[in-house]
Amino acid sequence: MVEVSKEWKMDTVKGVTNTVVDVTLTEAVTVADVNAAVIKNAAGTVVTINDAVLSADGKLITLYTDAQVTGNSYTITAEHKGTVLLCTLLVSAQ
Repeated sequence: MVEVSKEWKMDTVKGVTNTVVDVTLTEAVTVADVNAAVIKNAAGTVVTINDAVLSADGKLITLYTDAQVTGNSYTITAEHKGTVLLCTLLVSAQ
């Protein structure tokens, strides 16, 4: 596993499609690690994150996931060196 250089200090999270999630950070990171985040549905079932792509400025991480259900809420947690960051994502129709 590649270590994330800083905590994921999440500013906003947006469901772009039911398989793409944009996580905007308040501070830039140098590595987007697919293993640093976990997405779960309301029942606690993990949604697989297939890839994580970091923008050139280091402030946007695009997560590519297995399909999420439109209208359902999901919880995203990201952990770095024991610090857990949490947010909720509502997948909406695009």
